[in-house]
Amino acid sequence: MSRPDLPADEITRAAQWLADIARWPDEPADLLVHRFSLKYWQAKKAVDKAKRMKLYRQVHA
Repeated sequence: MSRPDLPADEITRAAQWLADIARWPDEPADLLVHRFSLKYWQAKKAVDKAKRMKLYRQVHA
């Protein structure tokens, strides 16, 4: 269930952006907090989602 303070598509948008980066920073959640104005828990959720996206891309490539 999504939180009302931020649509799930914003988390997905951040995750897609992160999944497209070849080399991630040491703390990707911190980057997403600043770049997308996310709260830290939202950024962590986006990082987890980006990891799954990258894995799915590798499996289906």
